Amino acid sequence: MESIPNGVPDEFLATNKEDVPGRGLLFAGRLEIYQKGIDILLEQFSVLIKKFPDLTLTIAGGGKDRVKVELLIKKLNLQNNTRIKGRVDIYELKCLYSSSYITVIPSRYESWGMVSLESQACGTPVVASNIPGLRQTLKHQKSGFLFNNTDELISYISSLLNNNKMHEQMSHEARRFASGFTWKKQAVRTKEFMEKLIRR
Repeated sequence: MESIPNGVPDEFLATNKEDVPGRGLLFAGRLEIYQKGIDILLEQFSVLIKKFPDLTLTIAGGGKDRVKVELLIKKLNLQNNTRIKGRVDIYELKCLYSSSYITVIPSRYESWGMVSLESQACGTPVVASNIPGLRQTLKHQKSGFLFNNTDELISYISSLLNNNKMHEQMSHEARRFASGFTWKKQAVRTKEFMEKLIRR
């Protein structure tokens, strides 16, 4: 079975990577706690800020679990380090990607990781769950990391926060990798696939 996902808009690849003095983390997606693993992220974020007190987490997106997410943030005492942006338009989303240090995708299941590719197109490395739907959307240890458990999640984020050179290299590789998924290239793949079907 061959799968050809949506493409990455050219404007994401054209976005300048902004200086990120606060080295903030970004979660972008629907606020559905179980599928998106938001509970995993917040619980491990509460561990990370003990090592990195100035670390911030921005949550962009809307969904049915927003109130539950807000309650979990309060329960874990993360109010001073976390902000929920709600739904954002494509312009603000690009700005969030480019101004974040790492995008974290802790999903328990995904059909395809569009957020992963969009983030990388803006030059922001990704730390994502090692699950189908996300494995194909980044190059492990090159444009980001795939984690199998919470210890690895903490370790990979810490490594990027502690190593500016690694982050810079991954930022360049992330943009290069995402450039292979432009709409033009996906259109060519679709055309080639349809031609194969016709020949059969």
